[in-house]
Amino acid sequence: MKNKGFTVVQMVITITMLTIIFASLAKVKINNGYYTFASITEKRVETVVNAMQQAYMANISSGTSSDSTSAYPSDIDSLIDAGFLSSCSEEDEESGDCINNAKLPWIDSDGNDEQMVIAVTSNATDNYPQFTITFDISTIEPYAKRAIVKSRLSQIPSFTYEDGVVTLTFQRPGNTVNDENLVARDGTRSMTNDWDFGDVNLNNVKYLNNVQDISIKGVTDRTVLTGLRKTGSLVITSSAGATVTKPDCPDNYTPEIELALIGLGITDVEYSIKGFATWKVESSDYWTVYFRSTAENESGTKKYFYEGTVKYDTWCGVE
Repeated sequence: MKNKGFTVVQMVITITMLTIIFASLAKVKINNGYYTFASITEKRVETVVNAMQQAYMANISSGTSSDSTSAYPSDIDSLIDAGFLSSCSEEDEESGDCINNAKLPWIDSDGNDEQMVIAVTSNATDNYPQFTITFDISTIEPYAKRAIVKSRLSQIPSFTYEDGVVTLTFQRPGNTVNDENLVARDGTRSMTNDWDFGDVNLNNVKYLNNVQDISIKGVTDRTVLTGLRKTGSLVITSSAGATVTKPDCPDNYTPEIELALIGLGITDVEYSIKGFATWKVESSDYWTVYFRSTAENESGTKKYFYEGTVKYDTWCGVE
């Protein structure tokens, strides 16, 4: 009769194989945890690097010289204060409300969270600013986890390692040289040459403010000067007329004015209007604009009226 059960030898072999399998699975799980730990480390470094480069571009766009070390925030706190790296208190992080990207996921030799240290220097090759990020990985345990973190970070081109300290060096964004000659949006950097658009149209422009001179192709008697080309109206109530201030014209241009009647003022019902006139008298800083209508009654008696509304246009004309 055959024995349908396991022999002692078969039982030992089965247990041994299961032990090996479970041990292998446990090792895989531990290694996966180490790789996740290394990925978190790399991601936090990447977040700080991106924030530093954003701060640099924002600063040079606001007028800071691109070769000045002040274009970069000097440390993590400055980066946070400037709003390029989010702030996360220890309490908020413990409650899961945010992640403190300024620190690394292990403790230092004093039992505190390991911090990234930023230092801004000038590159000896091109005299443009650069920054380094340093931190100590020697306290990461066990050694296998530390080795995986080191291996992950070593893929960054500027990686160096000495006595447990990692140093990563980062240059300014590669497009900085091209951006140096761009006109700053806040007006802090003046243009050094003409801006030639060729045959390109400027469409849907809302405002052109404080423009000194705009010439119109084919128009030779005047230019359109923003703030100087002005249309208005005057209500004249007496023979003394009303004044219009002259525009402040650039060199080779003179103030000009053009008048037109909008409407008559109050007249005597016994008189019929026979004609009217508007004219100006020039002074150094203004014109005096006059209006007069001529009327007659049934007996042929003439009378003058000085009330009316006059439209005016002023501009700077070519001398």
